[in-house]
Amino acid sequence: MTEKTEQKASQVSIHVEKSTDERLLRTELTEQDLLSKSKTLADGVSTLAELEDAFASVKKDYSSKIQALEASITSASTVIRQGYEIRKVKCEVLKDFDMGLIFVSRPDTGEIIEQEDMTTEQRNLGLSNFE
Repeated sequence: MTEKTEQKASQVSIHVEKSTDERLLRTELTEQDLLSKSKTLADGVSTLAELEDAFASVKKDYSSKIQALEASITSASTVIRQGYEIRKVKCEVLKDFDMGLIFVSRPDTGEIIEQEDMTTEQRNLGLSNFE
């Protein structure tokens, strides 16, 4: 309350009480206020950029991990659905020079998976080993 307001109030009424109260009011910024707010803004922009970069990096890392896991899940799902998978299996090769045939079999199942005729050269080479 200004002095004039107090004088008018005391002229009109004898019973006057004076107190303070805080209110949110528009206040023009000083040069110091502007400088302080500008520094806070600049710091905030810089920190935000750093956090966004860190987030993008982490997001990219997790995205790669998720893609790898999805590929693994898809592969396992396909194998389970089909009931088989392709594996390297050490096979036995039997060359029967009398019959002129080559047999390839699986040692785990005993199944003959391939049978082919020997070439004349293979047969002659093989028989020469027995002489």
